[in-house]
Amino acid sequence: MAGMSEELSCSGCGVAIVREKSFDLGGKLLCSTCFINRAEENRKLDPKDRERLKKALLEEEARVLPRGMLLEILESGYDRVNQRGGSYDEELEHIADEVDRLACLFVSRQILSVLEALQSVFLEQEEEIRRKIRKLASL
Repeated sequence: MAGMSEELSCSGCGVAIVREKSFDLGGKLLCSTCFINRAEENRKLDPKDRERLKKALLEEEARVLPRGMLLEILESGYDRVNQRGGSYDEELEHIADEVDRLACLFVSRQILSVLEALQSVFLEQEEEIRRKIRKLASL
């Protein structure tokens, strides 16, 4: 595709990344997730890297799907049509299905995370209510 960045992948997990959104650690390009894992191991982030990491994570959280994942889907579809002679309409349908599938997965994971947090809060409140009832019953 004209104007697209060169195709790069994370040295840690292999996911497609864009140079501007990657982190260079000892000559290896890492996505934000792998960078966090390495940073937790080393605990030596300079303020500039911390700010870049924070910005990258906020950008990823703002999207339903990470940008790198969308670019990977689109680039593979583009390659299938141009290099293998696939049908344009079929490939668009395939890309739309893939984005739908991944978006559903990511939204489901976010919903599960919220439900787990709510369950934790409710369990704490339930225990507090039981404690208060026992205290009132002992009066």
